[in-house]
Amino acid sequence: MNRGHLNEVTIGLHWKGDLPAAFEHDTEFDGQTGSLGASSIAAWAGYANVGKTFRKVAAAPHIFLEGNYASGTKTPNGHDWNTFDQIYPSNHDKLGFADLVGRQNLVHFRTGVEEEPTNKWKLKQQFEGYWLATSKDNFYASSGAISVPAHPGTNRHIGNEFDMVAEYEVNKGLNFGFGYGRMFAEQFLNQTTPGHDYSYPYAYFEYNFSKSDSHFPVTPNKRN
Repeated sequence: MNRGHLNEVTIGLHWKGDLPAAFEHDTEFDGQTGSLGASSIAAWAGYANVGKTFRKVAAAPHIFLEGNYASGTKTPNGHDWNTFDQIYPSNHDKLGFADLVGRQNLVHFRTGVEEEPTNKWKLKQQFEGYWLATSKDNFYASSGAISVPAHPGTNRHIGNEFDMVAEYEVNKGLNFGFGYGRMFAEQFLNQTTPGHDYSYPYAYFEYNFSKSDSHFPVTPNKRN
């Protein structure tokens, strides 16, 4: 891992809209340049998502297919640093609900379906696959820390994950949800770690002040 003064700039483009046949797309590309110690930064990441909502079908299912890529460093002892800096501290939902994978040195695909069986309930199920962009770079955790050091020449398939979540709207602004995620270890984890699968059940409350009907008391200004 390179050490030294970091001078980094990230420039991105986010584009979303409608496609023919009632499909929609969501696309983003991010490029990074600058320097890390004596190395020059040249990294990039991007994703593309295509989906469609079947509004005339019961529960109005929304199907989607998405691909993600985040570059890795193929020449660790070279003068170029190509490992994408994920910048943000959480990839929750974007790269799975188990929160095991970072947006660095990664190839990721997922497909799934979202349903709204009632006005209050929302359901989601998705299947995901993870690969290293290059086996010459590390496997990074969701925090950005090194989870497994580089093992050049190993199989790049990290694992597959299945996620499901259910969310209930208690009232405007307050949601309750629960779900389950399971990571199935594939060749890379089996070759470089004990290779155990990982399960992650969870529950949560979410409160959004911008959607709430609650109001805080305000004392009007008084003028003499």
